Amino acid sequence: MRHTDDPSVYVCVLGQLSQAQDAVTQELHRLDLATEHCVDQVNRTFQDVLALVECRRQEMVAAVGTACEEKRKVLEEQLALIEGEKNKVRQSNLNDFLHFGPFTCCRLRSLASDLTFKASKWSSLR
Repeated sequence: MRHTDDPSVYVCVLGQLSQAQDAVTQELHRLDLATEHCVDQVNRTFQDVLALVECRRQEMVAAVGTACEEKRKVLEEQLALIEGEKNKVRQSNLNDFLHFGPFTCCRLRSLASDLTFKASKWSSLR
């Protein structure tokens, strides 16, 4: 009698195959759970990174706004100084202007030089 003719061999082999099938099915289930866990962790990590990036973006936008307001204030002060100088020239008579001409021209050159320096300094901040 061959072993292949013995029904108990078939029962034994089928039992072992069923156990292997159950083990693989359980492993597939564990794999699905582990995959879900990993994907959830990746999603949480990316949400954290995105929140940090958004926070930094808002900080940068605020910094740009602050720098813009500071520059605007300086430029408006410079406009006021220029307007004041123009008003002095308008209010003076020609003789006063000619008498103080070199001094006024020197002040204007100094003001223009100062404006150029500040403009280049602001440009370098960009």
